[in-house]
Amino acid sequence: MLTIENQPVKITKFPDGTSKFTCESFLKAISIAKTDTIVVKWLYDDDSELFQLQCIVDWLRSNGYNNIALHLPYVPNARMDRVPNNEMFTLKSFANFINSMNFTYVKTLDIHSNVGAALIDRIYNDSPEYYIYTILQDHLSDGNLVLFFPDEGAMKRYSPIANRFHLPYGFGMKCRDWQTGIIKGLDILGNTESLTGKDVLIIDDICSRGGTFYYSAQALKKYNVNNIYLYVSHLENAVHEGQMIDSGLIKTVYTTDSIYRKDQAPDNHKDKIVIVDSFMQYQQES
Repeated sequence: MLTIENQPVKITKFPDGTSKFTCESFLKAISIAKTDTIVVKWLYDDDSELFQLQCIVDWLRSNGYNNIALHLPYVPNARMDRVPNNEMFTLKSFANFINSMNFTYVKTLDIHSNVGAALIDRIYNDSPEYYIYTILQDHLSDGNLVLFFPDEGAMKRYSPIANRFHLPYGFGMKCRDWQTGIIKGLDILGNTESLTGKDVLIIDDICSRGGTFYYSAQALKKYNVNNIYLYVSHLENAVHEGQMIDSGLIKTVYTTDSIYRKDQAPDNHKDKIVIVDSFMQYQQES
């Protein structure tokens, strides 16, 4: 989904499949000097939006708006930061395309790796700390919370949050089938004695079908934890194809609207997902 200064861009299709763009709402709704920065926001749905983004940028520049910023909470291809010899380095190709539009700056959220941040020009990568702090405020009142990071990378990234709130934490080590890459289980490391009887908030950046978090919750339950919650900055709608939500192991999943579309969720899953929107407003949708 693409917006200009929070005004939707109406995109329809001609019979041959090409796109038709209507941007009158933008021109009518705002009064911005041509020298000011215009913000285009892209909540990623699919790669066809790359071409739509290029059309929007060309249109803005043709109307005299040359200072254009891109707000892109989720960076597509971000996990392709290491590729074997027989695969294309799609993250670099994506970054090259974004850089070709010469944005004033590109704002992202909790980008998956430093590789993506290094490839995109004039990038500002926003921390998820605000969202996590807001969630923590709902769960700190009884002093019964432990944080959990499903691997060493997540621990390095998010353990400063635990330290800032003086919260105990543990972390996991995934057990994989190295031929297929499929996760078979997870071992818990760290201070496991602190887990018994506690609520747990798992924190990470991206969730697809949820296997990592399903196995994390399974392992945590062996230590007699109470409620388990999950925060991920980017939740793919593929989560509804996995077993994490239906297992009942995780009480609530918190995420942003970067790529998750709640209107595509099965009705029996919707009350398990809490959305933190990209304008820093914390809300639960029914």
